[in-house]
Amino acid sequence: MPEVGEVRKDVIGKKRSRYFTWTPCPKCGNCRWIQRGNEDRSKLCRGCYLKERKLNPLKGEKHWAWKGGKWKHRGYTLIKLPPDSEYFGMAAKNGTVPEHRLMMAKNIGRLLLKSEEVHHIDGDRSNNEIGNLELISPANHTLYKRICSRCNLRKQNWILKARIKELTKSLL
Repeated sequence: MPEVGEVRKDVIGKKRSRYFTWTPCPKCGNCRWIQRGNEDRSKLCRGCYLKERKLNPLKGEKHWAWKGGKWKHRGYTLIKLPPDSEYFGMAAKNGTVPEHRLMMAKNIGRLLLKSEEVHHIDGDRSNNEIGNLELISPANHTLYKRICSRCNLRKQNWILKARIKELTKSLL
């Protein structure tokens, strides 16, 4: 068994060699090898470090990179919902929901179905104001995506034709 403070050389590959010191953990006293130069950074052994992390985890608002639970993915703003939120039923497995879907659900006062689509009228995925959002059927959403956004007259014509079809189906 090595003694506390003992130094050994470890050769990695042909050119690089590193020196390690046999050092005790300040909390539990268990000794382990620490690379020289890293003594200040890794004072605790892995077990004590993980125990301390679990007692004081850097999650959520305590994390140094916390930005209010919002981030961008493919142009859409995602929001992390707490499990006790009334809209948590719409969230994905990781607890996130797209902001535009959340805004529409709050506006109509119920959870959205997976089949319901929320369309950005101006085409800007980051503009999630309720006046820019429209709840439409998946068929209409596909139609909106196919139509050239630069050709407003053609777009309005296609939209009117699609709405006429929907209305005639609902009357029959």
